[in-house]
Amino acid sequence: MPFPYYIRIGSLSLHPHVVFETLAYAAGFRVYLRLRKRAGDALNETDRWWVIAAAALGAVAGSKLLYWFEDPRLTLAHWSDPAYLMGGKTIVGALIGALIAVEVIKLRLGIRQRTGDLFAVPL
Repeated sequence: MPFPYYIRIGSLSLHPHVVFETLAYAAGFRVYLRLRKRAGDALNETDRWWVIAAAALGAVAGSKLLYWFEDPRLTLAHWSDPAYLMGGKTIVGALIGALIAVEVIKLRLGIRQRTGDLFAVPL
C-alpha cells in the first residue's frame, strides 16, 4: 500500500490529514457548543472574542519566538532570510504564547473568572 493512502470519493482524492483534521475540528466545535449550551458561558460575547483573538495571536507569536530561540546562533545567521524565519514553529511555544496572551488580555479587561473551561474538553 502506498503512503500516504488517499481517501477517494468518486473522482475526488483527499489526503487523510486534511480529512481527519477537518473531522477533529468539527467534532471539537460540536462539543464546545454542547458544553456552552449546557453550562452557559461565563463571559459576554465581546470578551469571549477578545480572549479567543488573544489566544490565536499569542499562539502564532509564541510558536515562532520559541523556534527562533531554539538555536539563537542559527537564527542570527539567517536573520535576513525570510524563508528561514517563516519556516519553523513549535507547539510548546504556541501553548506558552497563547497562555501569556490570554492572561494579559484578561488582566486588561478585568476578567477574573476562568475562561478556558469550555475549551478544555474540545481541545
